[in-house]
Amino acid sequence: MPSLIQPYEYDIFISYRHNDNRSGWVTDFVRSLQEELAATIKEPVSVYFDSNPVDGLLESHNVNKSLQGKLKCLIFIPIISQTYCDPKSFAWKHEFCAFNKLTEEDQFGRDIKLSNKNVGNRILPVKIHDLDPADNALLEIELGGVLRAIDFIYKEPGVNRPLKSSDNKNDNQNKTDYRNQVNKVANAIKDIISSLKNSPSSAQPTLQNKVTDYDRPVRNKQFSFTRTKMLMASLLLVVLATAGYFLYSKVFTSKQKAEVMDKSIAVLPFDNLSKEPGREYFSDGMTEEIINQLAKVKALRVTSRTSSMRYRNSKLSLKEIAHELGVTKILEGTVRTDGNQMRISVQLINAQADKHLFSETFDYTLDVKSIFAIQKEIALLVAERLQASLSPKEEKTLTQIPTLSLEAYQLYLRAKQVVQDRKQKSVEQSISLLHKALELDPDFILAKSQLADSYYLNHVYHYPNSSEHYEIAYKLAKEVIAIDPDISLAYSILAAIEGERGNFNEFRLNLNKAVEDDPTDAEVLQRSAGLFTLLGENQKAIPLAEKAMRIDPFSQIVNYNYLMALLSGREFVRAKMEVQEIIPRLEGKLRLNALENLHYFTGNCDSLKDSNSKLECFVSRGNIQRAKEEFAKMNYFDSGDDLIRKQIEKALVYQDADLMFESLHQASESKTMRFFLCVVRSDPAFDQYRNEPRYHSLMKEVGLED
Repeated sequence: MPSLIQPYEYDIFISYRHNDNRSGWVTDFVRSLQEELAATIKEPVSVYFDSNPVDGLLESHNVNKSLQGKLKCLIFIPIISQTYCDPKSFAWKHEFCAFNKLTEEDQFGRDIKLSNKNVGNRILPVKIHDLDPADNALLEIELGGVLRAIDFIYKEPGVNRPLKSSDNKNDNQNKTDYRNQVNKVANAIKDIISSLKNSPSSAQPTLQNKVTDYDRPVRNKQFSFTRTKMLMASLLLVVLATAGYFLYSKVFTSKQKAEVMDKSIAVLPFDNLSKEPGREYFSDGMTEEIINQLAKVKALRVTSRTSSMRYRNSKLSLKEIAHELGVTKILEGTVRTDGNQMRISVQLINAQADKHLFSETFDYTLDVKSIFAIQKEIALLVAERLQASLSPKEEKTLTQIPTLSLEAYQLYLRAKQVVQDRKQKSVEQSISLLHKALELDPDFILAKSQLADSYYLNHVYHYPNSSEHYEIAYKLAKEVIAIDPDISLAYSILAAIEGERGNFNEFRLNLNKAVEDDPTDAEVLQRSAGLFTLLGENQKAIPLAEKAMRIDPFSQIVNYNYLMALLSGREFVRAKMEVQEIIPRLEGKLRLNALENLHYFTGNCDSLKDSNSKLECFVSRGNIQRAKEEFAKMNYFDSGDDLIRKQIEKALVYQDADLMFESLHQASESKTMRFFLCVVRSDPAFDQYRNEPRYHSLMKEVGLED
């Protein structure tokens, strides 16, 4: 039966996950809806409902062709469950997201004006479970606003299941009746179809157009300034946190991508075959140092440690691992130590062709020179087989021996291993191990650089209100650069510390030095991307974040900083494309921060949890009345930083330029508020002030503009 409006194939498309119909709930709902529609709408309504869908179709299946006709419908009804919002599921990717995209080119569009003058949506969600916040956020991002669904949820303490026709509404905490909810769906369908028939030209802009055409673009609001004393600590946590997901960069041409892919490689964790299980740090250390050696060859693209190490004891095939990491070559190996003897075996594999490129075994006496000789030889072998030419500087770097003390080198490897989880005990153990290494070899520059970083991590994660640890980190980083001015990590540490101090000229100078030699260290890249985002220099932040994504595809902070760079850079279309993959892979504070930013980016001001964020969101959207209401709820101390914050927010709400610049000058003179000026540079709530000479004068005065 054709649709009521031509040339559409169906009036309604029902989308659901197969598991949600194991009990027959979806089938029963469709049957009940069809009966209700017959009693609600005069003309027959056609419904597409596949009673036996198959999730997880192979990539080789032409799902777009098979669904193209069926998705050409007037109304799309997704059955939203706890498992529906899964970017890897067929229903989400090839039905929900596909329909949403189709409406961008549709004659009606997705958002339509109803006969009662309200705006309706041709996606009509039916919700059968309460959702996790991340799933709810994914839906709101795709829908471009707050999720408004017709609920079929039965709730009791500890119960979260679909509502049945046999349920008594008095037993249900939601007090909803199954038949009444079906009737609500039928009436909503009637309103939408009636509006489409009567006003075919009433299409509203799609989310993509709303976002990209919006004249007040949304900021990267990574932190609220409710707690200005914690402002820099929050920044540093975001810039330095760890472990997430991979995405190919969209900036390469196909030819460039083919060239890069041909020289792309991942080094999997070397197996520890030693009689002493506790020597795993040594095999891990060898893996990491070989990664570091290969990364020095800029003609290669080498997956970072964070992403490679997750495949320890993996049951995936090498081809599957290579596909996930976006590389073509895999290097794997084993390490065996016995007394003062060492055997290392490696093999390089073309994972796509399942072909061995070389296999080598190295037998050496266990000493430092031998270890570095093996690392160099392996790196040169790989470069030769992948036809990656080395510059004279790269060849010299590969031949350097950072220490002649085996014990110091082993302490260094252990320190790098334990610091990975960033826990206080681990970071402090790392510091202790590195001090011992430097006692054995005071000239061991890699150990000193790592010690600077460990002290800095201790400050960021565990002592944000104390300057003791960052002062030590600053001193060590300066010493490292005085000895070797090519160590980018030291510059990135100095940049972040100078930013925390409010020394913006030095902040910018060290940040530019950190990246001027095209670093291949994902840690340096992600930190620099995050800091450039804070400076509002998105033309630098986005390429660095993209490069970090290619090198360290499973790092949470790399994914987070990439998303923040896109939002801050007003790249909203790209952000929307990537967010469905990024959000499910973020955890803890990073996920919460990302969700807050995404609510801000979609204009869901009421969904923001932080009062300051909500106030600024309403200001940026031009809803001054709501901003005034939020301001009236705020509590302030009339002294210190809190008074400055109050004056800034009052100036925002009441559009008072004189008060605004008076308050920003006060902020620039406060050590704990000074860094807030970075937020001002990228926050759209302050857009109206950026063309004033007073704004540029202030920014030049503090060093935030050249």
